[in-house]
Amino acid sequence: MSTLIATNGNITNVNTGIIKDSTGNTTAMTIDSAGRVLLPNQPSFFVGISSQIAATNEITYSSGNVQHNIGGHFSHTTGRFTAPVAGRYFFAFNSLQNGGGAQMTAKMAINNGSLAIWMRTDGDSSEHHHTSGSGIFNLSASDFVSVFVTGGTAYGDTSTFWSSFHGHLLG
Repeated sequence: MSTLIATNGNITNVNTGIIKDSTGNTTAMTIDSAGRVLLPNQPSFFVGISSQIAATNEITYSSGNVQHNIGGHFSHTTGRFTAPVAGRYFFAFNSLQNGGGAQMTAKMAINNGSLAIWMRTDGDSSEHHHTSGSGIFNLSASDFVSVFVTGGTAYGDTSTFWSSFHGHLLG
């Protein structure tokens, strides 16, 4: 945790661009001359599905389709983002249905539980449909969020992000 300390007991004008952690070794926040705040260690991830995923349990992701994983809290092996600290997190999932006539149903869930956001596409024999869902969740430290395809098939490949899962800590 970072702390601002004023020697006179009042903080009225802090003229600094960098705030470090309590050890003074890691930059926790930078404020540039235009007032933009950068949080270089803010937990965040963006991953894509690298192959077609049929109705299954949790989606797992190829390590080659991890766009970024700041803090390493997303596991491509399990397909889960695990909250490092309690707080409010934003998550989103989008997917392209792999045609073939079946509707695609997916859900994004906390701790495999019933608190979930459901997404569903229409099914046509030769068309692809897109679905997406997003939400802001209050998580405790060690809670995890993952995505399940529960019906149909989600399309994915290694050349682009046809279907993706992403999120970050809001605070």
